[in-house]
Amino acid sequence: MNQIQDERRRFRRYKRETPVNITRGKETFEFRLIDYSPFGIRIKSRPIFQVGEEVGIIIDRHHLKGRIIWVSGENTGISINGPIAGDLRNYRLWDLLIGLRRSQKTGVLNLVSDEIKKTIYIKSGDPIFARSNIEDERFGEFLLKRGLITLDAYNHSVELMKKTGKRQGAVLVEAGYIKAQELPRLVMAQIEEIIKNALKLFSGSFEFIEGPLPTDEIIVLKLSLANLIYRGIKTIESFQFIRSEIGDLDSIPVPSTDPYDLFQDISLNDTDRRLLSLIDGRNTINDILKNSGLNHFETLKTLYALLATRIIELKEVDKISNGKERVKKHEEKVISMDELIKNGDLDEGFLREVEELYQRLDTMTHYEVLGLNNTVSASDLKKVYYSLVKRFHPDRYYRIGHDELKEKLSKIFTRINQAYTILSDSTKRHEYDSTLKEASQSPDLAHEKFETGMRFYQEKSYHDAATAFGQAVYLDSSKPRYHFYYGLALRECGRYKEAEKSLLKAIELWPSNADYVAELGYLYLRLDMKLRARKTFERALSIDPNSKKARDGLKLSSE
Repeated sequence: MNQIQDERRRFRRYKRETPVNITRGKETFEFRLIDYSPFGIRIKSRPIFQVGEEVGIIIDRHHLKGRIIWVSGENTGISINGPIAGDLRNYRLWDLLIGLRRSQKTGVLNLVSDEIKKTIYIKSGDPIFARSNIEDERFGEFLLKRGLITLDAYNHSVELMKKTGKRQGAVLVEAGYIKAQELPRLVMAQIEEIIKNALKLFSGSFEFIEGPLPTDEIIVLKLSLANLIYRGIKTIESFQFIRSEIGDLDSIPVPSTDPYDLFQDISLNDTDRRLLSLIDGRNTINDILKNSGLNHFETLKTLYALLATRIIELKEVDKISNGKERVKKHEEKVISMDELIKNGDLDEGFLREVEELYQRLDTMTHYEVLGLNNTVSASDLKKVYYSLVKRFHPDRYYRIGHDELKEKLSKIFTRINQAYTILSDSTKRHEYDSTLKEASQSPDLAHEKFETGMRFYQEKSYHDAATAFGQAVYLDSSKPRYHFYYGLALRECGRYKEAEKSLLKAIELWPSNADYVAELGYLYLRLDMKLRARKTFERALSIDPNSKKARDGLKLSSE
C-alpha cells in the first residue's frame, strides 16, 4: 500500500466529472470518475468491489487493467496495472514526465496526435533521447533551418544516408559538414526541440511502457527535464490555453514548500528572475501583471512555466463583503513550538542542533556546514545536500509562531546553499580547496583542531567533535589517531558508512593497533553485522591476545 500511495503522490491527480466503465468478468458497470492520474483512479461507487479484485477500466477510449486498492464509504480506489496510458486532452504531458522522473521509471513513452508520432526514451526518470516522425524535426532539417548546414550539404547527406544506411549525423561528420566534437551538442539541441514541441500537443494519446531500453539503437544524452518543461511552455502561443490553466488572477503565487521542487536545474534569464522576485506570498497574479512592466501574455506564460515545473504553487483567496481578501485553505493557525514538540512534529534535539549550528555558522568552512570532508564524492555531496535542505528548509516550519527560529533557519538554509553551490562546481571547488590549503599549512593547526575535537568528544558533543576531527584529518591526513577519533565521533553521530571508512584508514596507517581494529568491530555490532564483527574481533585478538576490548566484543558478537 505504501508504494501505491507513493506513486499517487508522484503522479499528479486531476478532478473529473465524467463516466467511466468498470468491467468484472462479463459484467460492466458505469460510474462517475472523481479524480484520476496515469497511475490510478477514484470512482463514486457503493461498496460492490473487494480489495485486491482485478477489474477492467474503459476511459478515454483506452481499455486498461486495474486492481481495487481500497474501498471507503461510497468511494473506491483503483490502481492501473500495466502500461500507463491516457488522453492528452485530459492530462498534461509535463505532469506525466515529472511523475516518471520522481518515480525514477525506465521505459518508452509513446505519443500519438493525429498523424504525429513521437517517442521519448526515459532512463531512471530522465529523458535521454527522442524520435519524431515530423520531417521538420529530423536532424538534417533541424540543422538546415538554423543555418548550421547548407542546402547542398543537406542534399548530399541524404544521398549518403541512402547509400550507407548510416545516421545523418555520422555522414555529416564524415563529409566534413560538421565537426565530430559538435555532434553531441547538436543532437541534444534537436532532441530538446522534439520534446519541447511535444509539450504543445494538447490532444491525442500517450502510453508509457516500462522496461529496459534498446540502448543499441539510441544515443544516451543528459537532458534537464525541468529546463525542457520550462522553456517548452514558454514557446506556447495559445493565450486561451495559458489563461484557462492559470485560473483565478486573484490567486497568490508562493514558492513551493518542497525542496525537491525549489532546487531544479533551470536557467532563468534576468527577466525571469525579476518576475520571480515579485512572488513574495502577498502579490496576487493581478498585482504581478501590473508591476512586472512586461508583456502580460509573456508574464502569464512565465508564471505558468513556474507552476508547471512546480517551483511555485498558488494560494486561493476568498472575496468577502468589505472588499478585503483572505487566504483560503492554505492559511493555518500559528502553532507554538511547545505544542509542536508535544505533538511530535518538532523535537528538542533538532532545536539544539539549529542553535549550535547557527552559533558556529560564520566560522565554518563549506565542508563543515554540510558535515562532510574534502574527499566527498559528487553523488554523496548531492545526497547530503538534499537531506539538509529538506531538514532545515524554513518553509517546513512556517506554522511556528517563533520569528527568531525562522530567522536562524533562513540563515542556515542560505549557508547550506552557498556551500553546495561552490562544492558542486568542480572548478569552484578546486579553487576553494586551494584557498583552504594555503590558509592552513601548519601542522600545529591540525593538532589544535584535534585537541579541540578531543574536548568536544569527552563532553559527548559528538557533532562538534566530528567537525573538529574532520578538520584535523583534512589538514594532516598522515596521523592515524586523527582518522581513528574521527571515525569514533562519526559512529556516535550515526554516520556509519563514513565512520567505517575513517576507522579503516586509521587501521591502514597503524595495522598493529588492536584497539583500532576492535572499535571497527563495535561499529559492525551496531549495524547488527555479527559475523563481520566476530571476524574483526578475532583479527584484533590475533594482534593482541590480551585485548580486553576485543575479548568483550567477541562475547557480544557470539550472543
